[in-house]
Amino acid sequence: MKKEVDYCREAFQQARLMGPVEALKFAIREYLKTADDIQDILLFSYRSIYQVKPSIRKDVLNLDTSVINEFKKILDRGCEEGLFRIDDVSMVAYTIDAMTQMWAVKRWAFKGVYTLDEYIETNTNLILKSILR
Repeated sequence: MKKEVDYCREAFQQARLMGPVEALKFAIREYLKTADDIQDILLFSYRSIYQVKPSIRKDVLNLDTSVINEFKKILDRGCEEGLFRIDDVSMVAYTIDAMTQMWAVKRWAFKGVYTLDEYIETNTNLILKSILR
């Protein structure tokens, strides 16, 4: 999983070099692709987070918080540049994170309905339509 965490960090670094709209699209795509690669781990951590040692739980929660903070930075930048209209940046960032986790948690429901690319496109469009000026 370290490889995937490093990949996410690199993706967010790349996103910092893009405009907010492109950065958000890119970050959502890369985060969901990574989640798809480790969906068994995500499902396990989602179901078992309170049954693991406190130190492991803290690491998992810190990782999740850092991802949410990266999305908040992109969203804040979009607001500052007048591209996004968002009343609650934190809620939008949490929604993106939750939608990503749902790809792993509800994969049984999405199987045969959406491909990964369709899921990414549908959710990205949903987010963008709700925040673009």
